[in-house]
This record gives sequence, C-alpha cells and structure tokens, in this order.
Amino acid sequence: MMVRATGTIKFDTWDEQPYDEISRESRLARAVVTNQYCGDIDGHARLEYLMFYSNANTIRFVGLERIVGHIGSKSGGFVLQHVGVFQESRSESVLSVLPHSGTGGLRDLIGSGSITWIGGRGNPPDYILDYDFESYREELIPVVK
Repeated sequence: MMVRATGTIKFDTWDEQPYDEISRESRLARAVVTNQYCGDIDGHARLEYLMFYSNANTIRFVGLERIVGHIGSKSGGFVLQHVGVFQESRSESVLSVLPHSGTGGLRDLIGSGSITWIGGRGNPPDYILDYDFESYREELIPVVK
C-alpha cells in the first residue's frame, strides 16, 4: 500500500556551468545542487541536472539525486530521477525512485511523485512522493548440466 510523503526542499548550493552553446538563446548546461528535504522526508541530497535552455525561455531538465536521511522510521539512502520543465517562474518535475537504489532501511523503496516550485527565492519547492517497500527477488538462472 502506497504512503504519501510531502514537504519542502531547501536549496543549499547551486553550481551551474554551460557546456554547449547552440545559438545565442539556446544552450546546454549542467548544475550540481545540494538540498535539504524537510517534512516526511528528512535528509540531505546531492542532485546533478542536465538542462536545455531553449530560445522560447523554457528550460527542460533531467537529473539524478541521491537522498540520505529518513522516511518515517526508516533511514538510509535512495536515488530519485527528475524529468521536468521550468517556464515563466514555475518549475514542475516528475520523480521516480530508481529500482535497486535504496540502502539501509530504505533498501526496498519504490515510488514516484513530483516537485512543484512557483517563482521567487523565498518560496521553497513542494514535493510529493508516493512510496512503498517491495522485496526484490533475485532470479536464479538454472544451471544446465
């Protein structure tokens, strides 16, 4: 049964560097970000984004983020995949817990969710993560004699 975790994210650091200029308005960039998750997820995270700045003032991004901390009474780490868009002071991304990325008490974590941020430095992004724990079974390959 899925449980919903909600809360906010506090950006600690943001280090962005362009790596390819496509045109005067379009470019590719990479950002390394550190975050603090507050709420039902309590932990710190490191996130790496790859971003496409289009000439329509829209930024599309993908990222991988490793979070270490607590969800409820369980502690450990896991990796979230981000896919999203930033446009007109609003950012929305879809989250997926990467299979087999959990460690410690979060070893069998599965789930998906979203992050929404509406403009302004003082407004922290809100997250939703619907999650559960699933035991993964290693498939045994039969030995042929």
